[in-house]
Amino acid sequence: MYNRQRPRLMLVSTHGYVTARPRPSFDGADRQVTYILDLARQLGAMGYVVDVLTRQFDGQPTLEPLALNVTIVRFPCGGPRLIGKDVLWRHLGAWSDQVVKYANRRQLRYLLVSSHYWDAGYACSLLAARLKLPHVFTPHALGAARQNPFFAGSISGRLTDGSVDVQVDHEQEVCAQAQMVVATSDDQAQDLIGPNYRVPPAKIRTVGPGYDDPRFYETDYAQRYQACLVQAIMAFRALRAVLRTPQDHHQNCEMLPWTNFC
Repeated sequence: MYNRQRPRLMLVSTHGYVTARPRPSFDGADRQVTYILDLARQLGAMGYVVDVLTRQFDGQPTLEPLALNVTIVRFPCGGPRLIGKDVLWRHLGAWSDQVVKYANRRQLRYLLVSSHYWDAGYACSLLAARLKLPHVFTPHALGAARQNPFFAGSISGRLTDGSVDVQVDHEQEVCAQAQMVVATSDDQAQDLIGPNYRVPPAKIRTVGPGYDDPRFYETDYAQRYQACLVQAIMAFRALRAVLRTPQDHHQNCEMLPWTNFC
């Protein structure tokens, strides 16, 4: 398992369910996890040994083989249950200490550490210097964008619990510390260069997310109609449940699914 001849990479995503089959989570982390695990699989297929480091909770195993040359490695922190990233960051100092001990004990030598989102970026800013590793930071979604009034009204905006400023502060520190910052769009690259982050353009690389044809493809009208019909039925059932429960209508309404009628 610990092949020291092949080049080894460390990918870090600390929040959400990082498993071979990503599970939905209350903060939408499953989408980012899918991105990271697909990236790890492709790097493994190219001959790199990839360790995907994350948080351990809910009785998950310490090691989970993912694909050829790829292993998920978990370290506990912050208790036994799933917690939001806005709380998780307070426990990432202890998490980083475990990673450093793990790498030194096994004499693992990584080419670099690649962190994803600000919480993992913060964790990797703590361990990169101790392991003498170049740090590549991919913010995915910037905190400065979440300060937009339009975003503040969305579901994700309501989940921030007033911690957007904390996110931006950490992003600024991580961007200053990292050797490279990966933007996922040209617009995000401009945001990184702008007054909120002031990242030197030479430090930024823009790499758009890939596209998986077998997973995402155009459907015919009948399939779209069937999918929309299912969504409509779910919305109707949820609305009926709200109308049958007169108390606390406001709370019940927030349980309604977000539907996208075609």
